[in-house]
Amino acid sequence: MTYIELINNFWELDEDWQFTCCETRLYFYLLKTANRLGWVDSWTRSDAKVSSDVGVSVNSMKTARNRLVQAGLIEFKSGGNGQRDKTRYIVRCQFRCQNLIPKLTPKHEPNLIPNREPKPQPYINKTKIKTKNINIPPTPPKGVDKAKEKELLEKEEALRVLEEELKKREAELGAQSDNPPSKPKKRPNPLNSEARKLFEERYQALFSSNYYWSAKDAGNMSSLLKKLKFQREKKNLPIDDQGVLNALKYLLDSITDGWILENFSVTNINSKFNEIVSQIMARKQEHGNTKHTDGAKAREQQTDREIMEYARSAFRKDVFGDS
Repeated sequence: MTYIELINNFWELDEDWQFTCCETRLYFYLLKTANRLGWVDSWTRSDAKVSSDVGVSVNSMKTARNRLVQAGLIEFKSGGNGQRDKTRYIVRCQFRCQNLIPKLTPKHEPNLIPNREPKPQPYINKTKIKTKNINIPPTPPKGVDKAKEKELLEKEEALRVLEEELKKREAELGAQSDNPPSKPKKRPNPLNSEARKLFEERYQALFSSNYYWSAKDAGNMSSLLKKLKFQREKKNLPIDDQGVLNALKYLLDSITDGWILENFSVTNINSKFNEIVSQIMARKQEHGNTKHTDGAKAREQQTDREIMEYARSAFRKDVFGDS
């Protein structure tokens, strides 16, 4: 098979095998190497050298090489893992590439003594030759080989464009893996922002200094607002932003515990939320009991005054006869 026949054979197989860009580039690379080496039976190349020349990774090259073997286009014998242990390649062709190997020595030695005796030529009667029995082989139309060569060049150009696109795409993917896209920034929650203002105002009123706000405080504030919403929802109170902010202000103003005041922070208030609520409820209950006791005493004193007034009027009526 000739060089052009090997190329045409590849494209005929491509109609069934649908070779990838990597497989196509590898085959034409091996074909070029075999032609440059004078179509020897086999030659050696390291896997790193072949993958570098083809422009793909070693694993991709090995996968493409195995598929070319399955298609019957090449043969190879793997070497070891070292640089000196190289892989031996053979380009398979139908007639062992006999038309591609140059003939270095003639089969027969030339006869140096010329034969001077002329050979008698048979007499041919040209008038009696019947042209009907002569089989003249058909001559191929002009331009057929040029058309095939043009088609091959167009396919090689399309292959080159695909290879460039593949390399460009691999470079883009590599750049994306090195620089992952940044996550979009979350917009601040307006409720959390207002809650932060209330806390900082309360801190300023208590200690006359500014509070250093950190990311940890933001997380604890979100947790504290969720707890306040839960408390209000259980009491069937409105859980809109203004209602939750009012509850937070009331909670901050109601803190009287000495340890919490000494360690006044969002983290401590969030962790001691249940204790603070319990203290507030206890003070409410104590205040209610105090009001109840004071009311009872007032009613008792009112009753005593009414009894004394009734006694005085009865005494005057008996003694002085007042009506």
